[in-house]
Amino acid sequence: MQTNPLLKDLAGKRKLLVDEMRSAVTTAESRSSGPTPADNTNIRQLDLDIASLDQRSAEVSAILKRADEMDPDVMAALDAQRDPASSRSRDNIWLPSRSQFAELKSRAIDNGDAGPLLTAQQSTDFADRLRARSVVMASGVRVVDIADGHATMRIPKVATSTTISMVAEGAAIPQNDATFGSVVLEPTKLAALLLASNESLSDTAPALREILAADLTREVATKLDGQFLIGDGTGSNMTGLTAMSGTTSQSLGANGATPTFDDFADALATLEAANVGREDIVAFMAPRTFSTFRKIKDADGRYLTNTVPTADAPASLFGVPVYATTNVPVDQTQGTNDDASTILLLDRSQVVIGRRKQVEISYSEHFAFDADQTAIRLVARYDIQAINAAAIVKIIGVTV
Repeated sequence: MQTNPLLKDLAGKRKLLVDEMRSAVTTAESRSSGPTPADNTNIRQLDLDIASLDQRSAEVSAILKRADEMDPDVMAALDAQRDPASSRSRDNIWLPSRSQFAELKSRAIDNGDAGPLLTAQQSTDFADRLRARSVVMASGVRVVDIADGHATMRIPKVATSTTISMVAEGAAIPQNDATFGSVVLEPTKLAALLLASNESLSDTAPALREILAADLTREVATKLDGQFLIGDGTGSNMTGLTAMSGTTSQSLGANGATPTFDDFADALATLEAANVGREDIVAFMAPRTFSTFRKIKDADGRYLTNTVPTADAPASLFGVPVYATTNVPVDQTQGTNDDASTILLLDRSQVVIGRRKQVEISYSEHFAFDADQTAIRLVARYDIQAINAAAIVKIIGVTV
């Protein structure tokens, strides 16, 4: 059976990453003093990239399997969505021209006034680009899909473990049972609606569609990251990581203070005391905050995070990957200061994102029929939960 070109391309990329990772491991192990923090960060990132490609390959395989089961006429309509002469990769998000949309509507399965939904392939492409833009998803936090027919997902967890005892020969073994709990993912909806004139969809080059696609990707990623990180749980908002109960807060004082390496090390120690593995710890902070760390110098004016300012350096502190994002606010109130921020350290293996609906785009010619416009609607449903809230530490009152 002929290998799908996209799967073949993904397999090729995976082989290159595996070879690069083997080389990085060999280099790290050859150092007399052992692997450096930069080695560990590089190897960890390569491992994440390989896992992402594996997930992408699995998604594409599932799509191809579903495609094999589709009606040939429907498949022909979906294939018509791409210009055969186009040299753009199928990994790009695609928005149809007016004529392509009309072709889809006439031949694909109709969905009432909403028009036909885009193919699963496009939905997957969008999710793949979204994952790259979202710092929370890019950090390696686990993402699980909630099956059709279910509004929630319950994830079991061990609340207290069984106690292991040292027992003398012939003595009775003490009985104690583990206790169990669960966290529940209840996705909430994010949505957007925009109008495009039929002239623009019909007459413009693909550049307009690429602009719309890039804008949608950026805005969805920004909204999701904001919800994942600082959602307050009110109304339709998610309860983000900073608002979850049971997490540990480390204050920099009644009125806040400029963060130091010691503050970061203290938060790291708190996680280590909770038996969190160093390899799974990641940090999120505002770009302003990371800039503060980058500018720390020794007594001779040399930068400590990067001794050669002209050289590239991994975004990490104490070997912990740092994700700087403007979705961490810098206008929080701490005592008399109203320009405080937060640093978030967590064990990514103890956080899970639930995805009930992939980002889905649909079209309607009828919504703005009198204005000769096509409506483009985007919907998705996500949630985030901590499996173990003790694996999250917040440094609050972070100023400049």
